Amino acid sequence: MVLSNMQFPSCILLLLIILTTHNLIIPSRSEKCNPDDKNALLQIKKQFGNPTKLSSWNPTTDCCNGTWEGVSCDTDTQTYRVNDLDLSDLDLPQPLPIPPSIINLPFLFYLSLSRIPNLVGSIPSSISSLSKLRYLYFSHSNISGEIPNTLSQIKTLVTLDFSYNKLTGPLPDTISSLPNLVGITFDGNQLTGAIPESYGSFSNLFTSMTLSRNRLSGKIPASLAKLNLAFVDLSRNALEGDASVLFGSNKNTQKIVLAMNSFSFDIGKVGLSTNLNGLDLRNNKIYGMLPEGLTELKFLHNFNVSYNSLCGEIPQGGNLKRKHFPSSILLPLLILATHYLIIPSNSEKCHPDDKKVLLQIKIQLGNPTNLSSWDPTTDCNRTWYGVGCDTDTQTYRVNYLSLDFVNLPQPVPIPPSITDLHFLTFLFIYRTPNLVGPIPTSISKLTKLLYLTISNTSVNGNIPNTLSQIKTLLTIDFTNNKLTGPLPDTLSSLPNFGGISFDGNQLTGPIPESYGSFPNSFTVLSLSRNQLSGKIPASLAKLNLTYVNLSQNMLEGDGSVFFGSKKQTTEIVLAKNLFAFDIGKVELANDLKQLDLKRNKIYGTLPEGLSELKFLHYFNVSYNNLCGQIPQGSNLRRFDEYCYAHNKCLCGSPLPACKT
Repeated sequence: MVLSNMQFPSCILLLLIILTTHNLIIPSRSEKCNPDDKNALLQIKKQFGNPTKLSSWNPTTDCCNGTWEGVSCDTDTQTYRVNDLDLSDLDLPQPLPIPPSIINLPFLFYLSLSRIPNLVGSIPSSISSLSKLRYLYFSHSNISGEIPNTLSQIKTLVTLDFSYNKLTGPLPDTISSLPNLVGITFDGNQLTGAIPESYGSFSNLFTSMTLSRNRLSGKIPASLAKLNLAFVDLSRNALEGDASVLFGSNKNTQKIVLAMNSFSFDIGKVGLSTNLNGLDLRNNKIYGMLPEGLTELKFLHNFNVSYNSLCGEIPQGGNLKRKHFPSSILLPLLILATHYLIIPSNSEKCHPDDKKVLLQIKIQLGNPTNLSSWDPTTDCNRTWYGVGCDTDTQTYRVNYLSLDFVNLPQPVPIPPSITDLHFLTFLFIYRTPNLVGPIPTSISKLTKLLYLTISNTSVNGNIPNTLSQIKTLLTIDFTNNKLTGPLPDTLSSLPNFGGISFDGNQLTGPIPESYGSFPNSFTVLSLSRNQLSGKIPASLAKLNLTYVNLSQNMLEGDGSVFFGSKKQTTEIVLAKNLFAFDIGKVELANDLKQLDLKRNKIYGTLPEGLSELKFLHYFNVSYNNLCGQIPQGSNLRRFDEYCYAHNKCLCGSPLPACKT
């Protein structure tokens, strides 16, 4: 209706009164942000205590202009509704729950609240109102309570990641009804009870089940035999029964991790997937003879069957000849859990030198309650928390030390006495926030170390170059600490090295040119969520990586070096960088299951070979400069418009049709 001259001024006056009395947000002519979404975001900011990281959420600016931290809008359909909210690594001023106003963003496709120590409380059942949600990440925080069954109402869900919180109660039994669900990651919680029988009814899209480090119990449902999982990790629970249902020669399984349970089955009768690259069955009750088919697994790079009831001759040849499957991993002995003392009795097995060192470590950590079992009157080879000994050679030297979730009474550094455990092959320090200070250069004294993990602590300083002196090292995991400085350039000299995971630190500078010289055994390069910069070295093209994750850095240049049709790559994650290359010229590995290239400067047309990738279950090329027709068919049908959004001129289903 056209307003008369007399009506117009009065409407202006009325509007001014409303603005003054109600503080409404009225968008300017150029503002694209939906006012309802903007109001919801500002409420979320307030409910989070106005953290400094959200200072860019200014009510006078457009929330869709790319400057609001962690916010993205749907510009493709020009509705400009908020569809992507990533508030990971938020510095909350105090413990606070998940903001209730999140459910007032009804067009969300992607929601991540991860690595927020002060995020507490339960997952609201009202989250089911986010009916368009595809990707939901609440990980590495302190969320508690049960996983709500109402999640099964969000029929669009593709992935659920609630790892490393304080969640309790049973696994939700209704989520198997989700038609598009690809995977669940619930590891590192306090979940109890059995794996539901209904989990055998997940759709054919479901390929990843990670439930490790919980308190799950009971037998594996026989219905799980119907699943074709690419990745399964049930380790560190109290599960039992016949886990052979997870194996199969006709399956596409790439990794099976069942360590530290009570599984009991004849391993000699299982069929092995030809794609298997990781098999960890240690510390169970598995019996029988190792199958000869192990020698035919050309991708196998991680293998451990120690501490079981296996018998017979170890198969020879193939990848089993690799040096990084030492005798402690391959010996098919019945291993009994036995441990150590200072002045040994006739029955004590613990080496006195190691026992003295362990008791010193306990003192240096401030005598935490977790280590109350470290009693000098008992054998450290039996009941000491996190301690394991070499029973194979009957030297009973401490070769395994796991200091997970240690409740340190105050901030303390890595105990210097750890470097006096000269026979250590496994060292795990995990989820210990009060562990501070640098990684000591003297760690190089642990000359037998195979696996080194120091993650989710407050350890800081540089990564010592002296690590390259431990020639036995297979993997290093320093994720989610406060490490700074450059990547150590000498690691490529390690002869049997398998991979590095340095994600979630504050590392700076470029990726060293020397990283192109890692040995053939090197298959994992994970450096996400740092402050790395510079161009990708061309030398990295020589690597045959199964997994590479360089996301959320400031890297640039030609990321095509990680691609290749002759490589065994399964996952490439380069999101949120400045990479610029012609994607139409890359060759794709047949086993590729995850490709995340969003938010770069990648150009060209999508390769037709994408439609031939039968294992692909995660794909995102949004926010790039891509053009041309989207390939059709096969697995690509499962990916919606969100996965292609915000490109220069992509067209075709699920985006609008190409113009002729």
